[in-house]
Amino acid sequence: MKENNISGQTVCRFNDIEVLRYIVSAYDMKCESNDILKRKLLLYYLAKATLAGRDIYFDQNGKYNLYIRTLFERIYLHYDGDRTAKDFLALTDYLYNIWFANGIHHHYGEHKLTPKFSKEYFKGIYLNLKGKGCLDLMPKVAPNYDTLERLLFDQDYMSKRTVQDGSKDLITASSVNFYSEEITQKEAEEYYRLQRKNSNASYNVGLNSKLYKDKNGEIKEAVWCAKGLYSEHIEEIVANLTEAMLYSTSEKQREATEYLINYYKTGDLKLFDKYSIKWVQDKDFSVDFINGFIETYQDPLAMKGSWEGLVEVYDREASHQTELLASHAAWFEEHAPIDDLYKKSNPKGVSATVVDIVMLGGDSYPATPIGINLPNADAIRAEYGSKSIRIENIHQAYDDASAHSGLREAFIEDLDVREMLRLYSSKTSRLHTDLHECLGHGSGKLRDGVSPDALGQWHSTIEEARADLFGLYFIADPKMVELGLLPNRDAYKAEYYSYLHNGLVMQLVRIEPGHHIEEAHMRNRALISRYVLEHCEGAVELDGLNLKIYDYEPIRLAVAQLLREIQRIKSEGDSESAAQLIARYAVDVPQHLHHTLLQKYQQLHIAPYKGFVNPKLLAVRDQEGKVSDIVPSYHEAYDEQMLRYSRDYSAKGANYDVSPWSIKDQEPSESILEEAKSIRKSLVTRMDGVVASNMREYGLSYKYNFGMTRSHLDDIAKKVKPSTQLAQYLWSREVRELRLIALRIWPTEEISSNELLSLALQCEGKAELADEFVALLMDRVPNAHYLAMTWIESGLDVVSVALNILTRTIRRKIYKPNSVECDYLIRFAISMIEKYVVCDYYIPNAARNFLKSMVGVSKEIADDIIAGMEDLLQRDLRGEVLQIAEELKFESEFVYES
Repeated sequence: MKENNISGQTVCRFNDIEVLRYIVSAYDMKCESNDILKRKLLLYYLAKATLAGRDIYFDQNGKYNLYIRTLFERIYLHYDGDRTAKDFLALTDYLYNIWFANGIHHHYGEHKLTPKFSKEYFKGIYLNLKGKGCLDLMPKVAPNYDTLERLLFDQDYMSKRTVQDGSKDLITASSVNFYSEEITQKEAEEYYRLQRKNSNASYNVGLNSKLYKDKNGEIKEAVWCAKGLYSEHIEEIVANLTEAMLYSTSEKQREATEYLINYYKTGDLKLFDKYSIKWVQDKDFSVDFINGFIETYQDPLAMKGSWEGLVEVYDREASHQTELLASHAAWFEEHAPIDDLYKKSNPKGVSATVVDIVMLGGDSYPATPIGINLPNADAIRAEYGSKSIRIENIHQAYDDASAHSGLREAFIEDLDVREMLRLYSSKTSRLHTDLHECLGHGSGKLRDGVSPDALGQWHSTIEEARADLFGLYFIADPKMVELGLLPNRDAYKAEYYSYLHNGLVMQLVRIEPGHHIEEAHMRNRALISRYVLEHCEGAVELDGLNLKIYDYEPIRLAVAQLLREIQRIKSEGDSESAAQLIARYAVDVPQHLHHTLLQKYQQLHIAPYKGFVNPKLLAVRDQEGKVSDIVPSYHEAYDEQMLRYSRDYSAKGANYDVSPWSIKDQEPSESILEEAKSIRKSLVTRMDGVVASNMREYGLSYKYNFGMTRSHLDDIAKKVKPSTQLAQYLWSREVRELRLIALRIWPTEEISSNELLSLALQCEGKAELADEFVALLMDRVPNAHYLAMTWIESGLDVVSVALNILTRTIRRKIYKPNSVECDYLIRFAISMIEKYVVCDYYIPNAARNFLKSMVGVSKEIADDIIAGMEDLLQRDLRGEVLQIAEELKFESEFVYES
């Protein structure tokens, strides 16, 4: 499929959400020079850093989110019942929503997701998976079953992610994981009030930490850094940023990245301030990125940063408009309809570009913004300026997806208005975004002594309204035509109509019946649109769902009036006026209009929410294994991408309850010591020093070994009664023969799945020990294949052992993967061949053997494997990859053609 047909393409749809693809047009270049390859390698490692923080954002949104996501992923993969049943399809939709929302609360509406499957159905599946061992390895923060059931089915328990209702304690009423449960709003506000008094305080006080109380009841901060919370994930981010820094496009970018790395390592917000300044000063826009704890919308106190990542590539042609606006920043500030007291005397450092997104992560994925202005710290913006971007390929994907939706025809009666929107709305929408991001957020200033956090919970709505109003006011100014940004003086009307129609009517399709408006951007649009409607009587009319505008000039006057007041509110830190304005215009939903809207919208079968899957960046290698290009692939399915991210970006299982199990901690009894002594005597009498020496030369790493054959060990083990205590003691000695005997006498009914995992971790990468562990112990474990699958799904470092377990259970016809498991495992095994084929023996060998075993399951599966390997060979010319591909093809021909 050609790329121009992929932009805006529907990947899947569920409930009120449609998932689309975006393409990276600005990325499309051949690696004809080393500079272009370096730029692509920079993008490649920045993209990996962008994905490495995904689980951080899930956890920030709710402390049980990672557990619930893992649970539903396990059900999705391993359920062996009727996958077409109504309840299972509802359960699948619920998982798809969890992925989209990064948790169990709606990504936009803040309310808890409502399952459409029954309690009884869920409990049956839960107990079935638990009985098979699929739930033995789960994330550390785990609810008991009663709490789990409340989380899923009780809509009054943890009912909203972020609460903005001023009548409640905002922290205790919210489900976000920024504050421990014992912290109250009053305590948090007082704690940070005192923090800000410190003259050496960061511009971003409280941005990167969770607040909790220690055992003495004293409030403390648990900092998100490589030495604190989320350490393993942050170390992954740092590792990829360090690689990326090798390919920086400028010295300033390299310096900024170094500050960011040191900030991540230490958690020192003063270093984040320095990073932000360096980032703003870097004007080399060819490649840029955002990575960190950035936006504070999800914190009810608007202080804690949600983790997000974006990687951007500069669109030179499309950036003309933003750069032109930025160059006139002083003119716009001077002509803004606000009190001179709140104007910047000399706007600094406004830089604005248009970019294509290459990778999205965290708070920006799968639902993504179309424009960004950073940094958020007002003090940095005032002195050093800000960076604004408009994301062109996301804009384009939205345009492509909505081109034939029928939405305008259904909700706009006036044919002239429809034609106006057809002619101008795409252009005016982009221009409004540019005015909002490039100039709106950077305009105005605080009065001296006013805290940037003075508006508290109202800050986000007021700030978004301020930037939107700035854009709305100036898009109607003759300056737009003078600068060549609009074709005529009437074009701006398309944005006025679209904006008001959305704010008054269309955005309400995103609200559940009986709910209020909660999200800051939605509140902002409602506030402006309803204010205009109230103050433009005779010029603007809402007739049912149909918006009628008779005169556009009064709208601009109302916009100017409201902008003047909102700038005053921000500059003065007038939270009381902010609360009154929001309560009056921005919260309530007119029920009759809402009901009529939902009925009509439902008939169109259009999803009110849209988001995106990322392209997959793939390395192209020559015969020597050298990377010659990085290319985007646009073929990954939604579930495929989400399951891959959950596995590959888990920081090697950092979220999981892999409790340390030290066999050396076991104190052996006298009888165990006597039995071990007897076994040792048997070994001494049969010791083969030559074989032992050869084993050491071949790298078999044991503390000591006797060089004995397996048959001799079998003879000795047969004379020993199975015993867990004896097996544990023999294993702890780190002697080859004792360990291999331990595997033979270990009673599987007495060993836990956690102990098996500990043994697997110790065996990984040790050829003989790993093989014997699988053949002698795991072969005797019921449902060993499910344990192996969960080890793979959790991203743990036991890949070759897990694949070998699966290979043996498939060949012995104990296990036949279902269709979802099959696709998942084939893709995983091929990816392991690509990743490790020349740097590790055990993993690619285990992957090859696993794929060979799968070839024998069915001709259809064999064809899928051959196709997957051929696809890999299109971009990986290494001889080792070719050899494995030929072996698998020969295996398939031997099985099905002979």
